[in-house]
Amino acid sequence: MNPHATSRTHAGIRGFSLVELMITLLLAAFLISALILTFLSGRAAAGDAEQLARLQENVRILSEYLVRDIRNAGYIDEVEVLAGQEGLMLRDFGEIVGDDDDVFRVRYAGRGHCGEQFDEFVLVQNEYFVEGGVLKCRGRHVQSNTSIGSEDTWDTPGILEEPELVEQNEGVELIDGVETIQFTPLGPNGVSDCTFNYSSLPAIETACIGVQIDIGLVGLRGDIRDLSLVVAFRNIILSRVNNSILSAE
Repeated sequence: MNPHATSRTHAGIRGFSLVELMITLLLAAFLISALILTFLSGRAAAGDAEQLARLQENVRILSEYLVRDIRNAGYIDEVEVLAGQEGLMLRDFGEIVGDDDDVFRVRYAGRGHCGEQFDEFVLVQNEYFVEGGVLKCRGRHVQSNTSIGSEDTWDTPGILEEPELVEQNEGVELIDGVETIQFTPLGPNGVSDCTFNYSSLPAIETACIGVQIDIGLVGLRGDIRDLSLVVAFRNIILSRVNNSILSAE
């Protein structure tokens, strides 16, 4: 065996130098960083899409459920089954309360409120407010064949079994991500100088015909997005129209 040949063979085997190894590690770090950034960017985009979908769903619920319910203010078309309960709906079909006008109560004849359904028309009251970033609705109703008197005639606030069971007096949770809500009455001329009363012909002329709802929704980045909804009380407007027709005759 030739020792010189073995030495020449080993001499031809050459590993990575320190500089080459550092360059390789640097390139690998860049590649891993790019993969991590791509993953984080994709996850953030998915989170934004989910939050956007939730925001759009909240707007849809506000535009449909909340507007549809408040639009019923003063509804008495089937009041004959209410045994004298129409007086409260005529005189107090709505009410704005709270230190910042942030609670609205609406009354009408319905087959249920936001926490319970019924088989007959009775006087119901839904109360909308925001608590802990959640829009809630607290519903009450008068028992059938009961004359309006003290607060004892009202039942206790209802509870909702689906989608979530809530304790009485806390209200049914509608949507989260609502920072603020404020209600402004709208009169016949677009001003807030009006009353929630259409129990007589003179009262119809000054009755509120709607309410403006200003809502602060939590946006994609935690910012507050303002949303304004205008709700018309259809029964009050119809009464005004009928009154105008009678006056013209």
